[in-house]
Amino acid sequence: MNSRGQSSDTPSERAFTTLKRRVYRVATLCGAVAASASILLDVISKRALTSNVVVMAALGTLALFVLWWLADAKRPLPPVERLVMLVNAFAAVALLSSSIAAHQRASDGYWLLLSLSTVLFIVFEFREAARWVLSLLLIGALAPPATLLLVHSDVSAHGAAQIVRDFLTCAAAASLTFALAWFKDRLLAERLDFERVRELAFTDVLTGVANRRRLYDAFATETTLADAGGPPPSLVLIDLDHFKSFNDTFGHNVGDRVLKETAALFRAHLPASALLGRWGGEEFVLLLPATTLDASVEWARQLRVRLAEHDFGLPMQVTASFGCAEYLPGEALHEWIGRADAGVYRVKRDGRDGVDAHARSAV
Repeated sequence: MNSRGQSSDTPSERAFTTLKRRVYRVATLCGAVAASASILLDVISKRALTSNVVVMAALGTLALFVLWWLADAKRPLPPVERLVMLVNAFAAVALLSSSIAAHQRASDGYWLLLSLSTVLFIVFEFREAARWVLSLLLIGALAPPATLLLVHSDVSAHGAAQIVRDFLTCAAAASLTFALAWFKDRLLAERLDFERVRELAFTDVLTGVANRRRLYDAFATETTLADAGGPPPSLVLIDLDHFKSFNDTFGHNVGDRVLKETAALFRAHLPASALLGRWGGEEFVLLLPATTLDASVEWARQLRVRLAEHDFGLPMQVTASFGCAEYLPGEALHEWIGRADAGVYRVKRDGRDGVDAHARSAV
């Protein structure tokens, strides 16, 4: 979910989630090691089961659970994030109360609350983090009088003033963190909106693959690299056979479904460096950077077989004609595409459902 409560799954968000998962693993592993070391030192020095050993054992158990949760990339992060934050909130309140009861001072507990507030704004989206922080500040304000009443302890005027100053300092710092987090949230929301608009501008609405605008940009990038002496790219022009008959016989909804399934089928079997786009109607273009003609022909043959073997749930088999062309440095874009298109024409002429491998020179 983004800061506006909308579901989103942009590349930036996926990368950030992956990064968070890695950071959590390292931090949790360090926490588990630290808890184990603390237990070992406590047992060696005191040779007894102290309260610190119990607390560290509980934290170590929590760390092991978190590591187990993070081991599966399919498990969502928010549940374990909330669990860890809840445990830390209890720890902060416990430290605050014990410090007030024992020493009539609250600075340690308030600093822990402030640190936790900062982490909350980093981990959670703004609104949820704000609710957490406001709750912690409310608890921080109520904890001192509640603790003093429970332990029946009188507090000096100086001690009371110090507790109030500690709380106000914590609240002021938390307010500054709140303001910075709000500003960060606005910037992130604008960036996500920009990415969505950009994705829509460069994506074919029906199939979800690249549109012509995106393909033209990629063509320009790859041909510029090739003209500068880099390895030339290849492209594969793909034209679904007898597609008009699908629309005429089964309706345009079925035709659209065939296009979407074809695009998904191709994308699932292509390398990450390849760019698949819809050229128009029933035509697709596959751009293969730094790929020879022979290699592009092999990719085309694999896609042809997968398409012919795929079950679309129709009484008619779905096939396509493939034309391949390797970029020749210095040639115009329309010449490059024209050679691939000529290959498609030759396959259509020879009976369709095939791959042309003869576009080795300009025509």
